[in-house]
Amino acid sequence: TLLMASQLGDVSPFLHWSLAIIAGGGAAGLVQAGSVIARGSTTLLTGGFGNLVVALLELAGAVVMTLMAVFVPFVAVVCLLVGLLLVVRIVVRQRGAKSDLTALPGPRD
Repeated sequence: TLLMASQLGDVSPFLHWSLAIIAGGGAAGLVQAGSVIARGSTTLLTGGFGNLVVALLELAGAVVMTLMAVFVPFVAVVCLLVGLLLVVRIVVRQRGAKSDLTALPGPRD
């Protein structure tokens, strides 16, 4: 809900929060429906013994997504800084090569 609310531009507060609740609630509803379908089908197919596997997969997915939400922004900043450093090094090397070429004597007329 908050993610949807943050993406909306300059609209009336009523429309802003109404759309945020609908979109956020819809996304949460789809995830919950998927969980219910998965548990229902494993109960039907395995007599309930497969629900442990489904629960463990849900837990693993939640942990992975939480860790990604925390660490991916830091990784992105590090990648950005490394890329910026590489660009600066390339530019400095090219400028150094140009100044070396201008120091060489050219053909005399």
